[in-house]
Amino acid sequence: MDIERAKELKVSPLWAAVVGELDKKVNYELIKLRNCTPEELVQIQAKIACYESLTRLPADVIEREE
Repeated sequence: MDIERAKELKVSPLWAAVVGELDKKVNYELIKLRNCTPEELVQIQAKIACYESLTRLPADVIEREE
């Protein structure tokens, strides 16, 4: 993706909807953290990190390209 597309995507209503869904997934995983076993902890943390990374995608592209 180039910087212009990333800038367009960042302000797009569709992107806002995607971010909203990713935030819901993060919140669901955060709830699971309260009662998870030590074995599940790393997997849940990895999912949260992945979802949060995706929400920053346009900003990461813009930063990389500038």
